[in-house]
Parts: sequence; structure tokens; C-alpha cells
Amino acid sequence: MTNMMAAAQAQLREMLLAALGALVAEEKVPAEPIPTFKIEIPADKSHGDFAANIAMVSAKALRMPPRKIAEMLTESLNFTGTYFERVEIAGPGFINFFLRKP
Repeated sequence: MTNMMAAAQAQLREMLLAALGALVAEEKVPAEPIPTFKIEIPADKSHGDFAANIAMVSAKALRMPPRKIAEMLTESLNFTGTYFERVEIAGPGFINFFLRKP
């Protein structure tokens, strides 16, 4: 993975954790430990540059459907000054991220 891709992946992890922290602070989700989640590069580029399973693995801990968690997380994300330009929710709650075009 190139340095830019590694930096984008690390930034994405921070963005997701910050969004989750904001949801906890707003009391929209309970303050529960979140299982380890993955951020991967999808094999199919139409699914974005990165995909995260945080909503899927958090469903039991947060006692909510994964899709609802994904919706709340994506609404709480802040893309200002990041590598990313947009996000999509796929299937039951996977979150796909798209990098800004240079």
C-alpha cells in the first residue's frame, strides 16, 4: 500500500471513531466497546476506494441494525480537509468511501 493510501486508511479510521464518539456524546448510541473493525480496499472499484465493516461488527454491542448504525455514522462524518469526497452505504450496512480526485 502506498504512503498516501496508508495515510488515507489511518485518517478514515480516525474519522469513523470520531463520528462514533459524536454519536455517543449526542446519546444517539450507547457508550459500549466496539469490536475490531476492518477497513479494506474493495476488489470491485465501483464499491469505492475503501470499505469499512464498523456498522456490521457494532450491531450487537450497540443493539441496533447495522444499516441504521451506518446511516448515523455517515451523517456524522466530516470530510473537510480529508482525502475523501463521498460515502455510500451498501447492502446491510457496509460503508464505502471514495477518495477525492486529484
